[in-house]
Amino acid sequence: TALAFLLWEKAIRHSRIADVSHLAFLTPVLSMILIKIILLESISLLETIGFGMIILSIILKKRKKR
Repeated sequence: TALAFLLWEKAIRHSRIADVSHLAFLTPVLSMILIKIILLESISLLETIGFGMIILSIILKKRKKR
């Protein structure tokens, strides 16, 4: 989670908050990926579907702005 917040702070410094606010939804995704890598935890199908929905919503949000 700390890594996600560091990346979030860096994004805010280099962009407007309105442009990067949707990236806050990536915090749980990045946390679970790191848990999988560091602690070798398994990720369930439901979590994978949830991650996909988060990423899809970010993609759709970015498309809508254009």
